[in-house]
Amino acid sequence: KILEFLKSDIGSIITTCVVFGFICFVLYKILIGILNRVSARVNPNSLHWNILKQVIKVGIILLFVISVVENVPALSKVGTTLLACSSVIAAAVGLASQDALGNAIDGLLISLFKPFSVGDRIRLSDKGITGIVVEINLRYTSIRTVENNLLMIPNSVMNSEIIENYNIGDQRMVAFLDVEVSYDTDIDLAKQILKDLAVNHPLFLDKRTEEEKADGVEPVGILVRAFNASGVALRASVWSANIGDSFKLCSELREQVLKAFKENNIKIPYQTIEIIRNN
Repeated sequence: KILEFLKSDIGSIITTCVVFGFICFVLYKILIGILNRVSARVNPNSLHWNILKQVIKVGIILLFVISVVENVPALSKVGTTLLACSSVIAAAVGLASQDALGNAIDGLLISLFKPFSVGDRIRLSDKGITGIVVEINLRYTSIRTVENNLLMIPNSVMNSEIIENYNIGDQRMVAFLDVEVSYDTDIDLAKQILKDLAVNHPLFLDKRTEEEKADGVEPVGILVRAFNASGVALRASVWSANIGDSFKLCSELREQVLKAFKENNIKIPYQTIEIIRNN
């Protein structure tokens, strides 16, 4: 009975699926093992290994389906019929999966040209999104934002966006600390307070060369940016090692500036509203 079952159409299909399924499974494990060993010797994020693994997976699945159809007589007729209708099927599948195929192609382009890698901090200029890339696959790119939200952005969007990558090249960053003081303020005193607070902060980065230090170049550039209606606008350029340090540096400096100006009787002008009530 077992032999009769194996000789039947259903038995032939099951046997062929088991045999080729086992072969494809072993082949998949071998290819993934080779890929893992190669990626361990290189930067695992440099070639987007996750995309390559998904390509291998899709290829193995197609190899399994084709092998089963070709070696099962009962399915060969179905395969011939499908081949005759291949143009219609291809058109229908193309229309139905146009977005998915577009994202897959864009994912491969991202993998090829590598505008960013997993672990990079990037910013999508047009959309105002900033975060760390945590995954890149054939469908979308996952970004973990500063608020710890996980955004899954289609690769077609990523491939058409203007992307600012903070991890490519020099990661040092300059931030502008803007503060406004009243017109009766001692400008020199205000500028000296800003400089001292910035230089003494542990996250401040002195980017001057030895030649610049010898020439007396100030570690913090402080400029009078504008004369506004309510006061004088000052701008201090403060450097830090990276964007994360820059955010914390500016936040803490603002708090220190507020306290130091208050201790030195330096007024920061603010808008007031006078209400006149007519009885």
